[in-house]
Amino acid sequence: MSSWIGCVNNRHLRVIPIVLMGVLIYVFITNASAQCINYPLGKTEQTLNCISFADSLHGLIGSSASKVFRTTDGGLTWSEHIVTDSISTRITDISMVDPAYAFAVTSTGHFYQTENGGYTWQYKGQPIASQLYSISFLNRELGIILSRRTIMTTTDGGNNWSYWDIGTNAILNDVQFIDSLNAVVVGESGIILRSSDGGNSWFYQTTPTQEDLWSVSFSDKNNGSAVGTATTKTTILRTTNGGINWAHQKVNEIIQLYGVSFINSNIGVAVGDGHLISTLNGGSSWNIHHLSPYNYQNVIFLKSGSILTNGNQYDWRYNKTWYMIVHLHKITTNVASEMIKLYKKTE
Repeated sequence: MSSWIGCVNNRHLRVIPIVLMGVLIYVFITNASAQCINYPLGKTEQTLNCISFADSLHGLIGSSASKVFRTTDGGLTWSEHIVTDSISTRITDISMVDPAYAFAVTSTGHFYQTENGGYTWQYKGQPIASQLYSISFLNRELGIILSRRTIMTTTDGGNNWSYWDIGTNAILNDVQFIDSLNAVVVGESGIILRSSDGGNSWFYQTTPTQEDLWSVSFSDKNNGSAVGTATTKTTILRTTNGGINWAHQKVNEIIQLYGVSFINSNIGVAVGDGHLISTLNGGSSWNIHHLSPYNYQNVIFLKSGSILTNGNQYDWRYNKTWYMIVHLHKITTNVASEMIKLYKKTE
C-alpha cells in the first residue's frame, strides 16, 4: 500500500460530477507523446486510497466506502467486494502477501484479513482506537501497522500485537517490512525509524531533511528510497546500507512526491503532483514525465513492466469535490524495453 513512460492525456479522462469514473489506461508512448486506451473500472462514489499487488496478476485497491476492487489478471478486469458493512469506514491501506492472503487497515483502527484473494474479509479486531495509516506484512504471520505515533508488530497474523510509542506527535505515514529482520518506517518532519530485529526494537535514523516523508520502497535489504513534500527542492532520499544513512538525490524540478516503487536496486518510479519520475540507475539521475493535472498518491511498479497508480483532482466547478482516477500504465516504449531488459539481467 514502481525512462520509460510518458503522460496521461486529459482528453482520455472523464471526471463526472458527484460520482467517480475509475479508468484503467494502457499508455503507449513514443518520445514525448502518449496514446491512451481506456478500460473502465466502473462508476462509483468512492475514492481510491491504496494499492497492493501480490504478483503481476493479483492485486487489490482499497476505497473510501469500506470496499476493495480485486483483479486476477493484472488490472484488465476488476470486481468489487465489501470489507465491512460500515460504509463510512475508509480502507486506508492493504498488504497482499500472496494471491490468497491479504490484510487491510481502516480509518477506524480496525484490522481485516482475507484468505481468498479479497473476495471475502474477516474482522480481526481493533489493535488501537485510532486511524491506522499503513500496513506491511512480509508473509501470513509477520506484519507491522502504523497509527499516528505508534508502531504495532505481530508474529502470528494479527492475533496479538506489540506496541511502540515513538515519543512524538509526528504522523507515521508508511512502513515496509523488508525481510524477517529489517523494516523501515517514514513519517512527518523527515522521520525515519529502522528495525533490524524483526520489529522488536526501533531506532531513529539521521536524515538530511525536515520535509514530510510519505512513501518508502526497498528492493532488497540494502537499497531503498523515500519521497516526500518539497519546499525548495524535490525530496528523494536514498540509502544503500539498509536505512542507516540517507542522502538527497537531485531532480531538475520541484515536485511534491507521494509514492515510490522500485523493482530492483536500479529501476524505479515515483509519483506526485501531476508528474511521474523514473530512474534506471538507482536515482543517480531521474527522468521527469508530465502527466495530467492529478495528484498521484500511490504507485506500484510490477515486475511484468506495468505501473499502477491512483490520483485525484480538485475541480472548483463541482462544489470543490475531489475525484479519483486510477490509471494502469502498460510500458511498451523502447525505453521501457530497456528497463525490463536491465531488470531481467539483474534478476
